[in-house]
Amino acid sequence: MKSRNQQVDGLRGITVLMIVFYHLICRYSELYLDKSIYFLNQWGKFGVSIFLLISSYYSVSSRGNKYSILKKILRLWPTYFASITLTMVILRFLQLPGRTCGVSDYLLNCLFLNGFIGIPYVDGAHWYITTLISIIIINGFFNAFNISDKEFPYLIWMILAFLMTKIVKCLVITQVLGGSYVGIACMGASIRNFDKNTKSWKAMLFLALIYSCIMLGIKYVIILIFVTPIIIAAIKEKMEFLESKTLNMIGAISYPLYLIHQNVGMAIEYNMMVTFGKYSLWYVIIAIVLVIALAIVLYTMVEKPSQKILNNCWREIQSG
Repeated sequence: MKSRNQQVDGLRGITVLMIVFYHLICRYSELYLDKSIYFLNQWGKFGVSIFLLISSYYSVSSRGNKYSILKKILRLWPTYFASITLTMVILRFLQLPGRTCGVSDYLLNCLFLNGFIGIPYVDGAHWYITTLISIIIINGFFNAFNISDKEFPYLIWMILAFLMTKIVKCLVITQVLGGSYVGIACMGASIRNFDKNTKSWKAMLFLALIYSCIMLGIKYVIILIFVTPIIIAAIKEKMEFLESKTLNMIGAISYPLYLIHQNVGMAIEYNMMVTFGKYSLWYVIIAIVLVIALAIVLYTMVEKPSQKILNNCWREIQSG
């Protein structure tokens, strides 16, 4: 079995820290201090672009089967369920104005359904999970029908997503197709297939950038142009500094850290600000340390054991 790419894991570590800093410093300041921190303003988009590109790259496979979509979605669920449940419990004790949801919304969140039907998220950062599930489903079908190494399915995917988002404006279908982020998914597929037919997949990469420009704007495309070579270099293991043990540790907990950091971290900051009557960057440091600690607990007690169980079940299904 091929070992994990430590450089990609290290890149995940840097990426999730950028997102955490963006939300707990810049986004918090916008929501509760009525100010913006310009140099951090694009860190969230930068980080999410890397996550989506990496996830799209690894969701393309020539070995897909009827269980692969279910397997990948089930791998997301235990940590997601534990994270949103913990978030709901914490926000029953800590104030966070304008960032909470009701029990019925929580139940729909538990089923991954809320993002597809316009129901609020337990944590607004979880829109990424809805988009990721859409990418897993679409790429899963391409894998199952052995067309993930062909360009035309991705071209059709972008056309359909554009029509549903801009012309028909049907929320459910738009979300199922991946909406504005389909271009990033197609970029990931293009990178995955570069070695098969470089010219045609470079053309697909260019079309995916055009789609992203139309749907997300020129600033987002500039970010994508910047991060794509970084991701390719990490995939090809050309960036040795990313093999740092610290970055790999953070990369290992990146999924639970992403899920738990925003509302819980902001609630910690907000309640300290209310209690002491002023805002301090020390609150950010305390919030970051605490959400990282929670992420380690979720990784150790939920993600690792659940992945082991699912992998064992998967092996039994394959051997049967």
